[in-house]
Amino acid sequence: MLFILRIIDCWLKTSFATQFIGDIISYNDDSVWPQINQRITKELDVLNGEPLGVNLTFIAHSLGTVISSDYIRERQKEKGKLHEKVILSNFFTMGAPITLFSINYADSSMFKKPVEIEDVYGKWINILDDNDPIAYSIKDLNDDYKNAVFMDKKVEVGPYAVAHIKYWSDKKVHSIIAKKLAIDWLRLNGKRDGAEIKGLYKEYTDALALN
Repeated sequence: MLFILRIIDCWLKTSFATQFIGDIISYNDDSVWPQINQRITKELDVLNGEPLGVNLTFIAHSLGTVISSDYIRERQKEKGKLHEKVILSNFFTMGAPITLFSINYADSSMFKKPVEIEDVYGKWINILDDNDPIAYSIKDLNDDYKNAVFMDKKVEVGPYAVAHIKYWSDKKVHSIIAKKLAIDWLRLNGKRDGAEIKGLYKEYTDALALN
């Protein structure tokens, strides 16, 4: 079974700067994190009635990438895995300011260890546009992140600054995510044999590197 949790943050309500800065201030409030933690846990707990081994994909944008990675990392540290019913298969981050946040926490352990993908076929793909002033490479943070993140995939989704809010509506971004999930579905439902599945994953990763 595939399960997708979409974490959305930082949409333009009044202005880009006001909304983003406001979200950062709120997230740094110690009283906010327990509420966020509880909300994500509640979403995952709907899987308690499912068989073991649900394959989960996180799709996160902007501050949502920081929230998601914080949540997953802390759960894996505490429980050894994200969730008793879940195998973390993929993590797609878009317009991620994770590198910017890591600067503020250089002396802490928060960004020393990354999210761990729990599926042998899983991928962490960080999608970013050079026109997005919020998004940075994540693989470059340290050696652990270099190994954890499969690729910092550059795309062109919009002009400077505006690009930050264009990932969700971009067809190429859709394709990057949907093709991976489609192959996962074929594998998990036994629609192709092992050799075919390996070939499809190779075609997928080769295409990411070329395009």
